[in-house]
Order: sequence, then C-alpha cells, then structure tokens
Amino acid sequence: MKICVAGWYFRPRFLEAVRISVYEAFVIQHREGDTRGIPSKLYENRGLEFGAYRQYIENHWDGESDVFFCHDDVEVRDLRAFGDIESLNGLGVDQAYIFHDQNEEFINGGAHGRGLWIRGSIIGQLAGDFPADMDNTGTNIGRVAQQGIFRFHQRIMTCSKNTGVIAIVPDIRFAHRGILYDSMFVYRKTCGPVPGGMVNAVQ
Repeated sequence: MKICVAGWYFRPRFLEAVRISVYEAFVIQHREGDTRGIPSKLYENRGLEFGAYRQYIENHWDGESDVFFCHDDVEVRDLRAFGDIESLNGLGVDQAYIFHDQNEEFINGGAHGRGLWIRGSIIGQLAGDFPADMDNTGTNIGRVAQQGIFRFHQRIMTCSKNTGVIAIVPDIRFAHRGILYDSMFVYRKTCGPVPGGMVNAVQ
C-alpha cells in the first residue's frame, strides 16, 4: 500500500507518523508547506482533494499499488491504523471510505474525501479519467465543494460490487478544514432534513 496525502494544512504530527511508518508516501501540495521530508510536488489547486488524488494518479502512482488517499489534517493515535487500512485488501474490499467511528460516518452520509482506500486494480479502471471537479479552484463550502465526492462516488460504485464500503478505523481521526475538535462546540443545523448531509440528498 502507498499513501497519497493532499497537502494543505501540513499537520506536523500526522506527517511525522506517515514518515516513520513502513509505507511509501507522497504529498500532493496545493500550497507551500513543510512535508517533514516526505517526497512532494506542488500543483495548482484544482479539484480540492479529489484533484490532488487525480494529480497523484496521473503523475506519481506506480500503476499497481493499493493507495490510501487522505487529507493532511489527520490525527493517528497508533500507527497500526495504517495496517488496519492495508488489511482491506485481504478482506475482499475494492474501495472503502475510512471513518473514525459510526457517528462520523453518519454525519458524512457514508462518503467523504478525507480518507479513502482503493485497490490498485480499481485505480487502474479510474486512471484515465479519475473523477474530480477540476473546474473548482478552491471553493470549499456549499454544493460546489461537494461536486468532487458526488462524481467520485457515482463512478466508484460502477467499478465493483465491493466499492463504497465503510471501514471504521478507531485509531485515525479526520479534521474539518484543519480543526480537530477536542472540546464542546455548539451550532444549528441549517442544511435541511436529510440525515448524513449532501451525499444522500436528492439532486
């Protein structure tokens, strides 16, 4: 398994965990930042994280390896999280969205771009035109920001009966726009009555 990191926040503790793991990694930078010695390349910010994943596949993927794609504002409590993700290969999974727990999965409607694993053979099916909203040059709020996950999810679900799987990995936690919430916060839900957010919404 390889690791592709979308570089925007450059969370030092996460990048250090990736660096000392046994997995070869590459950071697709959408702005300048310290990758803690992990090989990287700076690309124009197009397509948000799915654009970064596309840039990795088009320019750096070895053509065969499974890949864990993720943001860089992540917390890894134990390096065994990477091993848990790698083990999806042996479970017959072809693609999985990675979540910390079932609550995170529910909130995200069962799909997100913050962390996902894809079997190499499935990446091969996507490599010629990896789904991403390449017209998006940085809008990360509202429906425009969701086009990448819409396109990816619709396409990945045509690749195999074992795609769109949910993998709960308790030793990994994903931030929201660079923030890992460790204390109480309060907000009002205003996006409508559909549980799970945009992915389950009628379009």
